[in-house]
Order: sequence, then C-alpha cells, then structure tokens
Amino acid sequence: MSSRLFVLAEEGALVGWLASKPGAALTGPLGLSADREPPSADQVVLLVPAERCLIRRANPPPRGRAEWLRGLAFQFEEGCAGDVESMQFCYADAGDGAGWVVAAERALVEHWLQRAASVGLDPDFVVPDALLLPTDPPNNALAVPDKLLFRIAEGPVGAVERELWPSLLAALGGVGDLQLRHSGGPDVGGARGESVGPSIPYLARQFDQNLPNLRSGEFAPAARQSARAPALRLAAGLLLAAFVVHLLAVGFEWWRDSRRIAAIDSEISEVFYSAFGPNARLVDPLAQLEAASRQGGGGPSGDLITLLRLAAPVLATESRMRLNGLEFRDGMLELALAAPDVGTLDGLRERLNSVSGLSAQLGGTQFGDGEFVGRLRLQGGSR
Repeated sequence: MSSRLFVLAEEGALVGWLASKPGAALTGPLGLSADREPPSADQVVLLVPAERCLIRRANPPPRGRAEWLRGLAFQFEEGCAGDVESMQFCYADAGDGAGWVVAAERALVEHWLQRAASVGLDPDFVVPDALLLPTDPPNNALAVPDKLLFRIAEGPVGAVERELWPSLLAALGGVGDLQLRHSGGPDVGGARGESVGPSIPYLARQFDQNLPNLRSGEFAPAARQSARAPALRLAAGLLLAAFVVHLLAVGFEWWRDSRRIAAIDSEISEVFYSAFGPNARLVDPLAQLEAASRQGGGGPSGDLITLLRLAAPVLATESRMRLNGLEFRDGMLELALAAPDVGTLDGLRERLNSVSGLSAQLGGTQFGDGEFVGRLRLQGGSR
C-alpha cells in the first residue's frame, strides 16, 4: 500500500484525508463532491458512525468456527433493535482467541456506499469510527463536535451524545484511568482533556486492515471478487479435469468388460457347438447345457455333461469369483476364474476334488487389475 484515503461519513458531507505513503502525515481536509475528481489512492477507508452499528466482543469456539460464523447473526439477536436477517454482520479476530463482531442494517450500508459512489469512491473498508480509538491506555474517549466516541476495556465500544456521557459512566459503575481526548466542541462534563486536532488523522493512526469490515460478503468490492477469479477458475478447471478423467475411466471399464463378456459368450458358444454339434440351434447356451445336464441325455453326451453335473453345485456356492472364460477339449473342462486371492482359488480346487468322480487341478495363477486369475482344469475320475 503506497497511499490510503480516509473518509468520514458525516451527516451533511463526506470529508477525506489522504496518506500518500505508509507512516506519512495525512493531508486534508479534502472536500469530496460529485463535481470534483476524488484524490487517487490505493485504498479507501470509509469511517461510519459507531452509533449506527452494533459492536460486540466475541469469543468464537476453538472448533466448529465455520458453523459459528454462519450463525453469527442469530447469536447476537438479543442485542439488535431490528431484524437480524436484514443486517450485515462481519467478524475479525483481535488476538488471544477473541475478536469483534460488527453489524449494521444492510440498507444503511448500501446508503453509505452510494454516498461514496456519488463522489467517485469505491471503499475497500467500511469501519465504525469508534473501533479506531487507541487501546493504550485501555479506557479511551474522544470528544468530537457532535458526539463522544468511547472504547472501554472489557466493556462497550461505541458513541453517545455528549450530554449522555455522564449517565453512561454511572451505568458502567465508573471507569478508572480514563483517557479523555478532545477534537473540538464544548467541554464534556466539565472536562476538556488533551486536544488531538482533527479526528480523522488521530483515528487513522490506529487503523488496522484486520478490523471488522462491513465491506465484505455480499458488499465485497468487485475488485476483491475479481481477485478471487483466478483461484475460482483454477478450481473449476481441476473439477472439470477430474470429471473428464472419471468419464474416461468409466468408458475404459465399460469397453474392457464388454470385450470380456463378448469373449466369454464366444467361448460358451464354442463349447455348445462342440457338445451339440455344428447344426444345433443356439438359443440360450447356458440354459440348454443345464437342461441337458438335468435330463442326463437327449443332448450332448460324454464327459462335458458329467463334469458340469458334478462341478455345478460347488461352483454355484462361490460368490467371490468371476468366470472369465471356459474351454472343453479332449474330455477336460478348463475354467478361467478371477478371485480376490490365491487362497480362494485353491479352496475351490480342494472342494471340487472332494466330489466323488471329479478331479480338479489349478494351473498357473497370475495377478492383474487387482485380482488373481487362475485356470482350473476339471476331469472325470476319482481322487
């Protein structure tokens, strides 16, 4: 930040002071009007009347801060004169786990921003003036011509009419070591205090970008929103890339499974024709083979029917395997089976070997695509 313009939203007009560089004295006052080009500044801070805002200390929970912030308005509903749903709330940490909550009517925030826009300004910060009182000493008050700003340690922060100040002190039970300063106007309760000159330069010394900013959320400046655009575009691009990769993965799985199913269908057909002959009518090969097996005749004869009849009860009980292919040749039925581990394949082999009249052998086992594939050879005969 090389320059910063502080603007006080007074009842009748906007008054500004300009800091040309960090630590430099402010120059002004600057009369701001629609018929005059506003001074150029990297940041614009709009100081608004604290008496038109709700200012409260807050202690957010150590966990669940996001939920706490979402319910911020309703946590301070009792301290609001109006409907909290029509108010703009903001929060900022102040150290030691505590912070400040500031709220104002949305219509009022819009009014302040419209007034600034009428003189060519787009504020980056909208902050209550009393929050810029110093914290050292802890109890501070600043008398300005039309009111008195106050900031009490472990107490309230805000503004009152000058004549109400003694009543406020009495309600607080007195305030020890109060530092009263003066920025024009009559005495306050018979005390004048140290003179600090114009209020804006005095308050500007304590400005901190981490103060609660009413120019946030739905009132965030367009520049701040556009600054987030690259990050949003990056997030959107990553999401789109992830979606495309997911579609490609799903498409590959579908293509691979389609080829595998087609290969199995081809092998089933080959077994069917080898069993029933080349002139048999193929309708549902698995159902036809099963029916022939139950009938024990009228269809394919020989070792295939015998093997299917003996092995089917055992194979039907195994749900953790998948059939990748089968082949029947020279009295031997070979099944290509996929299982989550070798132990499952070997257990199936042992159970098939326990069937009278059936002999099972497990061929070479390979690992691929997260599963084990083995070839189980079935023959007739005793163990």
